[in-house]
Parts: sequence; C-alpha cells; structure tokens
Amino acid sequence: MYGIREEEYRRLSAGGRYARLRLRLAMYIAYPLKVFWASITARRDTILLVSSNTFYAPLLAWASSRIAKPRIVHWLLDLYPDALEVAGKIRRGGFRSRVVGMIQKASNRNCTYVVYLGEFLRIHGERRWGPARRSAAIDVAADEMNFHQPKMECNSQLTLHYGGQLGHMHDVDSLSACVRAVTNMMLAEVKFDLRISGVHSRLIVESLSMEGVQVSGPIPSEEWRKLIKDFQVGLVSLSPGGATVCLPSKTYAMMAGGLAIIAVCPFWSDLGRLVIDTDSGWVINNSPFSRASELENGNYAVNCEMRRNIADVAAEFSDLVRKLVSNRSMLEVKRHNAIRAARVTFGSEALRRRWARVLHEVSN
Repeated sequence: MYGIREEEYRRLSAGGRYARLRLRLAMYIAYPLKVFWASITARRDTILLVSSNTFYAPLLAWASSRIAKPRIVHWLLDLYPDALEVAGKIRRGGFRSRVVGMIQKASNRNCTYVVYLGEFLRIHGERRWGPARRSAAIDVAADEMNFHQPKMECNSQLTLHYGGQLGHMHDVDSLSACVRAVTNMMLAEVKFDLRISGVHSRLIVESLSMEGVQVSGPIPSEEWRKLIKDFQVGLVSLSPGGATVCLPSKTYAMMAGGLAIIAVCPFWSDLGRLVIDTDSGWVINNSPFSRASELENGNYAVNCEMRRNIADVAAEFSDLVRKLVSNRSMLEVKRHNAIRAARVTFGSEALRRRWARVLHEVSN
C-alpha cells in the first residue's frame, strides 16, 4: 500500500507552500485513512504490505485489523524518529522523540515482519527500538528492463550527474564543496548536471551558480532514463546522520542506467557498502569512522553523526575526478560493474526471490 506516486511526490515537495501542504495532507491524513480502511476490511488470509514514511501507518494497520487479524508487513523506508532528529525538527531523547520511538517500538513488536532497506539500517533500528518479530533487509533497486542501453564510449568531457532529492538526510555542504573544488581546477574536462528537488535545492542553486555546472529541477522518470545515456558518473550523498535513516534509491537507478557511482557518504553506511561490495564506483568517506564497529567506541549516537572535515572530503573528491579524466578505462570498468550489479545482484528476478522468501515466511 502506498499513498502517492513518486512523480507527484517530487513535484509537490519542490513546490510552494500550498503544494507542500497538499503533500503533508496526502502523507499524514489521506494515506493513513486508506491504510485504516484496508486493514479494518481485510480478510484473515490477507497480507498487507504497508510502506512507511508516514511512520505510524504500519502500527495503525495492525491496530485497526484486530478483528480479522491479517498479517502486516512493515516496509520500513525511513527510520523514525531518527529522520526528525537528524533534520533538527525534534531533540534526540526529548518528549516527541520518545513518543515517536514508542510507535516504532510497538510496530517492531506487533507487525508480522519488518523489511529494511539495508543491513546497517536493520541493525541500527533494532538496536534503538528493539528487535522485530522477524526482519530482513531487501534492496529497493530499479527495474532494469526500463533502461536504455548507455553509451559506453569515452567522450572528451566527463559528465557527473546528481539526480533526485537534496533533503535533510543528504550532505549538501560536502557535495557543494566537492563540486566547487573540481570546477576551480578543470572546467574544460568536466561538467556537472544536477537535477534536484528538496529543501536544500535552493542552497545548491545559490552556491553553485558557476561555469561548468547546470542545475535544474527533476524531470519525469522516462525522460530522465533517456537523459543519462550521455552521462558517465552518478553522484549520491548521505550525511553521517542521514545514513542512520535511509538509503537513496536513485543509486540503483543510476547503476541500471550505466553510471559509475561516486558516493559521498560514510564507509560504514549501507550506501557505502553497496558501492564497495559491487565495485560499481567509489566512496568518499564523510565520516571520521570507516567501520560500523568503530561507532561503538564511546557515544554511539554522537559518533553516528560526526562529520569528517569538509575540506578533506572535497580534496579527496577532486583528486578522484582528476584520475578519472586521465584514466577513462578505470571508469569504464566501474560502469560495467554497475550495470551487472543492477541486472543480476539487484535485478527483478533476484528481488522477486528475496521478497518471495519473506512472504512465504509470513504466510506460514
């Protein structure tokens, strides 16, 4: 069950005050009401797969289905209250944080199954809010059949593309510093194409108004899939705090489109592990820690949000781009690896099998 399509979500989130009000009404009133009605009218043999960015929707589904008692699968897209804390909307450990945390804890305890986007998110979420009855980590990925054959030949100019949200979970400061570091050195060899939306998109427009950088709003998915045929590198970013909340699904789509990935994110994050394990690109670590086990040394919550010096992040990024300009064969290897991972490791058939195992467990 879902409340709004991706295209509509991006359009409204990038709009004015009225558009954002419509989005909040859809997310926090219309969608929960839809979940409530479906749950209360469901038969006993039904499995309800409830996605959550409306964080209380899965618990609402469970509470409103106590008569027939269908099975509830919580598809946990973003962790709450962690998302609100990282965004600075509420104080960690404060009253509102504890209330939202109680909802998350109750969801874990009562839903039949919880499906996370990554293994670190699963461990982090259950560490903080208690173990789920049963849980798994399944990638979101992208339908590889929707993507056009990319142009694999080496063009004279290297294009780095960022597409999607730039919200509170993304490392907008490091990303901006990285782009400036490159454009200050090599305008002729490199260009940036940024198609962005979200609360930080205006900051990027203001800070990156320079030659070699094109910034515009998002475009429909079909147009976007055609556009990236001419690009070679996909940029993704997550702040250290954001890495405890989500995993950008656009990463899988860029891999399916034949882009090597440069991820500005913690090594220990699910995004970092995704890029490293598939050898589909490079990770520019924006955390002072490299492994998840290192977060345990001292205050875990503080360590999760600690940032590496931005100047060091930007310098490492610009050094990498300089290497890619002079060694295109290294780039092409990563692009082929990205396509293979998108079609095999995260392809439709692989994900079908993983979801089938979960649903088989739920139904028995």
